[in-house]
Amino acid sequence: MSDPRPLRAGSWSLLFDDGDLRDLRVDGVCVVQRIYAAVRDERWRTIPGVLRDLQVEAGADRFRITYRREHRLDGIAFDADVAIDGGADGRITVSFRGAALSAFSRNRIGLCVLHDHGLAGAWVRVAHNDGPAEESRFPTLISPHQPFFDVAAITVRPRPGREAMVRFIGEVFETEDQRNWGDASFKTYSTPQSRPKPVAVAVGDTVEQRVELSLSGHGLALAAEWEPAADAGVLTAWGVSRLRAVLAPGADPAALRAAHLPLDLVLQGPPESWPDLAGLRLASVVAVPTDRTTPTAWVQRLSELLPGIPVGGGHTRQFTELNRSRPDGSGWGVLDIPVDPWVHGEEPSSLLPNVPGLAAIAASAQAIMPGAALHLGLAHGRRPHLAERHRGELGTRWLRRVIDMAAAAGVATLSLGPAGWLSSAPSPA
Repeated sequence: MSDPRPLRAGSWSLLFDDGDLRDLRVDGVCVVQRIYAAVRDERWRTIPGVLRDLQVEAGADRFRITYRREHRLDGIAFDADVAIDGGADGRITVSFRGAALSAFSRNRIGLCVLHDHGLAGAWVRVAHNDGPAEESRFPTLISPHQPFFDVAAITVRPRPGREAMVRFIGEVFETEDQRNWGDASFKTYSTPQSRPKPVAVAVGDTVEQRVELSLSGHGLALAAEWEPAADAGVLTAWGVSRLRAVLAPGADPAALRAAHLPLDLVLQGPPESWPDLAGLRLASVVAVPTDRTTPTAWVQRLSELLPGIPVGGGHTRQFTELNRSRPDGSGWGVLDIPVDPWVHGEEPSSLLPNVPGLAAIAASAQAIMPGAALHLGLAHGRRPHLAERHRGELGTRWLRRVIDMAAAAGVATLSLGPAGWLSSAPSPA
């Protein structure tokens, strides 16, 4: 068995692990713990499977996986072909087609989806095959019975403005509260418990099912400051989908061509100092002087040079300077502001209580440049002697609170600071 492989499909980050998808996150929030196929006999034994003919094709923001799984136990033989496709548009499809090679009795065969226990109490919309959709909530206390029946789709909101939907095709599905058995998840599975069991399976009988994941809305994108040696697994665990890079006048951008994620590029200096950006995967570009707010003429020049790329300006220091020296024009696509949480002191006791101040910065900045995508860059990296503090429990708690604040405040992109400062084991969202 190989180590879990990090993958991306648009804004989804996930792991492929021995045929299963695990830890499926949107904007850093775990939505689905696991998607897998199960073959259960009449005694509820799970029939083990061996992977064959595994093929994995993976890019920066898409992937395709195919394999065959051969299930064998005490004369039971069932083979399944599985195809998993993840696209840059945030759509993931898991297709399952299995056939019985022996006769046996089963209680369940097919795909199962485990929504994360962190959704307890959260809003959910459940679509049904027979009847209108309903809006409800995942149980806060453990539900003794299935909270959702006849499930055609489940939609949740991992962050304000963002919806993640899982659609179930090929059978009748329902959801049970797995916490009844000590499992930290809500499982959606096929063959409702109310139906007679076991079911006789004849040689040649087939089972075909499909699960489709999709995203809608515009949630918070998470970035980290580009570092050549950054751990891709850590970035995936945090939900980082882009990298922030700052180029000083005269700097060579060649090394950035190796970046495995799209770049939020900050150009320091006037237009005549800007380098050739050919070959870079650009998510956005802003230009900032070293000592003042960006002139709108610079933003207009960026628009001419980079058609189709979101461009804008901001300030290199703090929101204070931009607020006191406001832009001389309007219509920017991006407003970029660094925020240093330690500007008035480095005592740990002030870090968490000051998070609401960032929401006030976001609201004021949006009023200064209406319609612009707001990019906040956490600038604690200016204080390298605090790196270990930020890798620890305090820094992780602070980042989680800032992420929640930024999502609620309508921030478009939040840079979490230096990639190497991120904890390798972020606390649950």
